[in-house]
Amino acid sequence: MNRVLAVNGETHRHRSGITRKQLNEAIDQGLFPSTPARSPPFFHARRFHRP
Repeated sequence: MNRVLAVNGETHRHRSGITRKQLNEAIDQGLFPSTPARSPPFFHARRFHRP
């Protein structure tokens, strides 16, 4: 299903389907705060994979 995410050698999956590496990169780019107040940083995870 999510084979595309395994290309970078990252095997860990978050509940949203994005990898920890992608999550860290997105936080570094400021796409979402690293410590969200109410909404988890997975609410627009569809940017990273097909729905």
